Amino acid sequence: MRCVGFEVSDFTSEPENKNQIMALDYRNRQLGVLKDALTPILKRLQSASSFSSFCRHSCHNTVPSYVEGYLREMHATVEFLSLECAFDWLRTHYSDIYASVVNIISEDQEEPLPLDWVVLVEDWDHTYWTVWIYLVWMLWARDGQAFQERNPNLSSWLVEMNV
Repeated sequence: MRCVGFEVSDFTSEPENKNQIMALDYRNRQLGVLKDALTPILKRLQSASSFSSFCRHSCHNTVPSYVEGYLREMHATVEFLSLECAFDWLRTHYSDIYASVVNIISEDQEEPLPLDWVVLVEDWDHTYWTVWIYLVWMLWARDGQAFQERNPNLSSWLVEMNV
């Protein structure tokens, strides 16, 4: 079987000449470099996704003790937030608005309450992120200083978004 000028057997057979040996050695060293680079990237992603100051779920509200200092400092400037945690924040701070919005989503998507965010995220994550951001922006605009005092990190993010 031929594909793009190579036979499948080219990838599975032992190198037959010096050029093939050099090419295989080069590819193996490249792979080693990529694997070495992947470890710190994965640590950063795992650390960033394991903490959110907005989320009340136990798996997201504490920085793990095993995290290196530079990753701990990252949490001061970078946080990931799941849609479920975002709406849970809304439920905690603005339960009446949360209830209305979740009921509308439930009816629209024909999903029972409580909502299964994993199902909704598959097709509607951008839409519901837009809804959440709009609601938070409206609350920020409506409540002014009270919102800023209650939610300083979120408030500063909104200020930056409005610049």
